[in-house]
Amino acid sequence: MKIKQSAAKQLRVILTDDTDFKTRETTIAFGAVTCNYMKEGDSSWTEKSITALNWTEIGNGIYLISFTGGELDTIGNFIYNVNVANILEYPGWVIIEANQNDDLADLITSYSPITHAATAGNITVGTQVAGTYAKTAIEDEDYWQIQCEAGDDAAGLDVDLTFSIGEGRDQ
Repeated sequence: MKIKQSAAKQLRVILTDDTDFKTRETTIAFGAVTCNYMKEGDSSWTEKSITALNWTEIGNGIYLISFTGGELDTIGNFIYNVNVANILEYPGWVIIEANQNDDLADLITSYSPITHAATAGNITVGTQVAGTYAKTAIEDEDYWQIQCEAGDDAAGLDVDLTFSIGEGRDQ
């Protein structure tokens, strides 16, 4: 499984009996659980403190363990081991990828000079100066620009943008 860097995430744990290797273990309290993890590049395990806030049973021997964004901050392999007495050790593994907010509009750079007139949305007129600040909204493939006509005083302009990226957009 792939997850985003520095984003808190609940990771799955399945606990089974260590004698028959198939019976699911239920009602395991957080105090009985030991968890260690290792990030890409680490040479030793880090112990994770298990509490009622980061250990959740969802049923049939399946649990969720919550990791913080700080624990998931290194790109690459993230390995975690969960141990409980008389229960088979559960090894977990995920790949952490750079969090580039691929599902959000990239508001910093543009790769295309092609522009299209905005087809939806509204602009709320500000109160510092009478009149409309933004005259044209243009979509430039990656970001939205608000342009003012010559002579408009745009100093102090505050702009709030809400994006709804629909299906079919390159991400």
